[in-house]
Amino acid sequence: MSVEAARNLYTGRVNTEVVNLLLENARFAELTYRISQYFDDTFASGIAAQNAMLTTLSTLLRTRVKTPEAAKAAKDISLRRKPVYQGDLDDIEMYFMATVKEIKKGIGSHYAEQEAMSKKVAEKMFAELTKGQDVQHPTITAEQLTDAMLDSVSGMEGATPEALEQLRNGLLGILQSAAEQENAHEADE
Repeated sequence: MSVEAARNLYTGRVNTEVVNLLLENARFAELTYRISQYFDDTFASGIAAQNAMLTTLSTLLRTRVKTPEAAKAAKDISLRRKPVYQGDLDDIEMYFMATVKEIKKGIGSHYAEQEAMSKKVAEKMFAELTKGQDVQHPTITAEQLTDAMLDSVSGMEGATPEALEQLRNGLLGILQSAAEQENAHEADE
């Protein structure tokens, strides 16, 4: 491992957990092999040689055989040329994405838990805001909604009184603006 790589790991510039997951994955070894072939032009040199043959054949057909069929064949042959590194890049992308998907499948997903928690928070907030009201036509002010949202995040790390006040002012401004637009839209109808 290079000094710069070790420094990146030590300083936290790269996520060591992700690096570990990649290094532990068997598919990642194949990916690094494919990348090394890309770096040393293993396949690119073969594609370049193939392209040179196709160019030569196309040129010979165009210059030596003066028929419409030969011109069409020369064009068709010329279209068979490929970008030299495209195959390598496609393979690397395919192996990288397969590696990442395999790792993700192994570690699972937590979004369902977060979605359920958000749903519970929203339902609790709605129940508190509409307490004693007609649920079909509740009256909730922008201030009430803002305060309920702030209450749900007030225990989070970094939720200082100053930060909460800034968030309150921003949310209140957005909600009041949305309400004004809604009222203007209803008045137009």
